[in-house]
Amino acid sequence: MTDLRQRTIELLAGHKCVNFRFVEGGTLILYLEPFQQASVNWNATLWLECAWRLRDSTRIMVGSLDDPDNILDLLNKNIVGSDLTSVEVDDVTRDLILTLSNGTQIQTFTYFVDTDVWEFRRADGFRFGIQSGLEVFERWEEPDKDELAQGQADHF
Repeated sequence: MTDLRQRTIELLAGHKCVNFRFVEGGTLILYLEPFQQASVNWNATLWLECAWRLRDSTRIMVGSLDDPDNILDLLNKNIVGSDLTSVEVDDVTRDLILTLSNGTQIQTFTYFVDTDVWEFRRADGFRFGIQSGLEVFERWEEPDKDELAQGQADHF
């Protein structure tokens, strides 16, 4: 298993998606249950800034550029309250396959490599993901005060 795969699984697998935000243009932000680290709970998000689709075992249910009303309805029914049971990342394309406890999957696919692809963010400032040029990054930034509160916000 590559370092990228191992680190991605380590950070994401086993956590519950407690909320989401869909941004015009297709970006999907998943709010994950608070992470516990050194007895402190940190809100965490996974930003999918590339194209993505939601699928079950027989069909693609919705994609990132579909009708927003349909997207919101299907995401609400299928991801809120579900655990990330399996996480796969392709070594070449850096695409993710997130398998949820209800059997549905969120699959990402990069069609434009000169922009950020996906990013895991913790409210304490930790960042890990794939940036422009399909480069892996792991860094610390100034803690995001808005993200500390956003985990409790309603999806929109």
